[in-house]
Amino acid sequence: MIEVITSLQNKIVKEVCSLKENKNIKEKHMFLVETYHLVEMAKDQLEYILTLKEIPTIHCKQYIVSEEILKKCSQNKSYSKVIGVVRQKDFSFVNDDTIVYLDNIQDPGNLGTILRTCLGLNIKNIIVSYNSCSIYNFKAIQSSEGSIFKVNIKIGDLNTLKELKEVGYRVVSTTLMKDSIYLNELKYKEKTVFVFGNEGNGIQSSIINMSDEKIIIPISNIDSYNVGISLGIVLYTYLNK
Repeated sequence: MIEVITSLQNKIVKEVCSLKENKNIKEKHMFLVETYHLVEMAKDQLEYILTLKEIPTIHCKQYIVSEEILKKCSQNKSYSKVIGVVRQKDFSFVNDDTIVYLDNIQDPGNLGTILRTCLGLNIKNIIVSYNSCSIYNFKAIQSSEGSIFKVNIKIGDLNTLKELKEVGYRVVSTTLMKDSIYLNELKYKEKTVFVFGNEGNGIQSSIINMSDEKIIIPISNIDSYNVGISLGIVLYTYLNK
């Protein structure tokens, strides 16, 4: 269904603008995506789109709007020519041996990069701690390049890890601690959860204390890697054992 909107004060325009704020994303269970690529990836969850012209391949309500309206609604510095309003979905885990747990990740760019890296390594199950930034943060979605629509994400905490241990998962934490083993010493084991921590403070002690293994990446000339880079190195090395 196609409808034309010309006023900046239209209720649909106001609703889209409201979804720039995290509290409204939580309340309405909807979020925004911009650019045709992301709208196309989100097409199964689209509520409606704002666009300069009809997009025949997208099957949802379409509002034809002006550049002025798109500029008002866009979160990009250079406005997008299409904006999608997306329904949040309930994620369900698939049967997978390797799970990623993200503890207190605060940078949405890092979160998006991690989602994309996991998808590239065919890891589909990701747990994001309650104290991490929102998976629906605009920057996280943009930097994930739409990977959020291809992976299974669960929000969890220490109890989630304990539940996984009870069903046979090994918990492996990435740390800089001296009693950690080197990454290449870690043996492959089915049902493993890898924990990656906060950009500045690492993994909280309660998780480290209940971990089955602690690993460290051999490193020279610098203090540490970015969390996204660390994740890529760890998972690629481990999955290719």
